[in-house]
This record gives sequence, structure tokens and C-alpha cells, in this order.
Amino acid sequence: MGDNVSLTGGPDAPLKLSVLTSSVCDISIADLLVELWLLRTYAIDYYPRGFDIAALPQVGGYQQLEATPLLERFADPDFYKLLSDYIMRERDRAATIILDRFGCRVPPEDFIIPAVATFFPEISSRHKELQSKAINALQNAVRLAARIGAGVVEFVVGRTVERCQERPRNVASDSRMKCEFIHESTPVDVLDRTLEALKAVAETAGDKRIKLAAEIEPGFSFALNSRTNIDYYLSKLGDMGRVVGLNFDVGHLLILDHDSRTDVRVTPEI
Repeated sequence: MGDNVSLTGGPDAPLKLSVLTSSVCDISIADLLVELWLLRTYAIDYYPRGFDIAALPQVGGYQQLEATPLLERFADPDFYKLLSDYIMRERDRAATIILDRFGCRVPPEDFIIPAVATFFPEISSRHKELQSKAINALQNAVRLAARIGAGVVEFVVGRTVERCQERPRNVASDSRMKCEFIHESTPVDVLDRTLEALKAVAETAGDKRIKLAAEIEPGFSFALNSRTNIDYYLSKLGDMGRVVGLNFDVGHLLILDHDSRTDVRVTPEI
């Protein structure tokens, strides 16, 4: 859950919540919006799902879905335009379904998308080519947010553990066939690389009037997993702090250590 679905029956309610689309994997955006409308809910936080991407005519269905990773798709400057057009069509279709099925006229613009959620931990990669793709992907996620009316792009501040790598098939079948995790970066190293990479993304976000919100992720696999690391990240934002901050994820905060839960500083605007 995010922080934007109406509890009082209207899109202008002072207290709102939203549903993250990644929590509902096998239903179209239009059908999801209709189901939420029945619960007096008008908002979704959008995470690009395989269900949506497979529905794009240019992708060619599920058989072609896995042919190109999401990182590669978002690095394509045309992909976010196709996806944003699809999302807006689904929003309009939801309003049509509600009118046809229930006789209620709901302006499509009453359905709102407060945020776009992403997962591109490659933003902190040591490998420049991979990191460059993640920068492009996040910039295009910002452009997607601007086209669908979202005000925030959520992102993960990379892993302290690189993505696992599988040994070649011709290696003897001992334990080395398993994925190998490489612990070569401290959280500070990860954060420094991420902050440097975010400069270009922050510039795009500022131009589009979009906020960037880093996820607080518990566990050893991510860098923003303690008060110490969170404070370091915030202290190094500098001028980027005007558009870059933290995503206030209550669930993640609750499972951090006690000091992080009670005293974490959150950028007020995000």
C-alpha cells in the first residue's frame, strides 16, 4: 500500500491510500480500477507488470515478454511512451466499464496514479555500461510518470550484494554450479555510486517536476537498511535534496532496527 485510496468515497478526500499494482499480477489495470472503485478507492501506485507489457501490441504477448528484460525495455526511449498510452487507455476503459455496468459516470481523471515504482538496483552497479542503462531506465520512468500524472518515482538504492551469477554449464557439478554472490562493496560505496548516478536522473526529474523517492529496504542485500546508512544518504544529497528523498514506507520502517524506526529523518515533500 502507498499513501493515496480514498477512505471517504471521493478522489478529493483529505486522507488517501493507494494500491501498488505489483500486488495484483493477473488483472488488467482497467479491471483493477473498477474493483477498487467498488471499494471507494481511486488511486494506484503503478509498478510495470509483465501483464501490462505483454498486452502491448509491440511486445507480442507473453511468449515475447521474457525476451527483453525490463531494464532493457525502459532504456528504450520509445517504450515509456507506449506504456503511458496503454495506461491512459486502461484508465478510460475503467470509466466506460463503470458506466456500462453500474450506470455511474466517473470522469477518467478521477482515477489518479500518485507514484511510479521501479526496481533497477543496477543504478549502483560497478559496471558503467550496466549502470548507464539503469540511469536511462530511471530517466524514462520519470518521463512515464510525467505523462500519466504521477508526482513521484520510487527507486531502490542498489544492493550491497551484486546480482547472483551462475557458473557455466561445463563446470563440474559441485557447489560452484550455484549462483555466486559477490561481496565487494560496502554500503558507503554503493551509496556514493548511486548518488553520483542520480545526478542525471535528478536533472530530468527537476525538469518534469517529479520527485525521486528512495525505498528504505530492510535486510543485508540493500544499502538503505539502517539509520546510519539512511543518515549518510540524506547528508550527501546536497542540492539534489530538492527533488530526491525517501519513500515513507511504514511496513519497511517497522522491521528496521529500533533507532531507525523512531528517529529516521524523512524529506517532508516526499
